[in-house]
Amino acid sequence: MNTEINFLEKAPNKYNRYLWFGIIFFLLLFLAVGLLFYQKNLLTTDMETLEDRKTEIELELTEFQKEFSGKRELQELQQEVANLQDNSFPTVALYQEMLGLFEAEQMTGYDFSGGTELIIDATFPSLDDVADYISSLLENTYVTNTELTSVNHLEDTYEATLTITVNQGRFVEELGTDD
Repeated sequence: MNTEINFLEKAPNKYNRYLWFGIIFFLLLFLAVGLLFYQKNLLTTDMETLEDRKTEIELELTEFQKEFSGKRELQELQQEVANLQDNSFPTVALYQEMLGLFEAEQMTGYDFSGGTELIIDATFPSLDDVADYISSLLENTYVTNTELTSVNHLEDTYEATLTITVNQGRFVEELGTDD
């Protein structure tokens, strides 16, 4: 057997403690950097998921706004149609009613340009006939006022201009609309 003889003095290992601290430090450093990268990847994945969800919600919101604006426009149009129907005056029925109160060829002019006033030009054989026509107009519930605007005496007839104020609500109730 060979024996080995070492004549060198064993020197104390003074750097041994620092070496272990260095190794532990680098291991902890690598561990911390690894955790940071892991957390970064988790947060990046979460952010991408949230961005995708945000995009989906924005698309749903856009669709909802389109649908809601379409419904709102439809409601506005329906409201406008209802307002027009409420505010429209049945002029054909009014004209026929006024024409029915005259004898043939007696009415010479008719002007109803909206609102509540109607202007009629007519010829009458006498002033009594003008008065009778005004009283027959006032008997109607939808006529609120009748004014004799002018009377002209022609050869054997009287030409009268009448301004008649009509209550639209009562007229619609009594005679209906011209739908």
